[in-house]
Amino acid sequence: MNKKQNEMYILKSVYKTEKYKEVKQIEEPDFIITNHSNIKFGVEVTEYYYSETDARLRKIQNYFQDLINHERYRHKQDKKQLERNRGY
Repeated sequence: MNKKQNEMYILKSVYKTEKYKEVKQIEEPDFIITNHSNIKFGVEVTEYYYSETDARLRKIQNYFQDLINHERYRHKQDKKQLERNRGY
């Protein structure tokens, strides 16, 4: 799924887009939505992560397997974070 498709997926998980007159995907904000009274509002899609390590685990394909099977860390913070959670 590319960035635009992912943004649309996230938007549709929050808004029932079929209930609006128009949903226009642009750059800033990510969407301009027009209701049936012709009132427009912008939506910027963001994703929340608990930490930078959490973001890398969710966004980098196979990163979890690399950590567990090969101890290949992308950032020194990840090693510290995971060791803290293991109780070393």
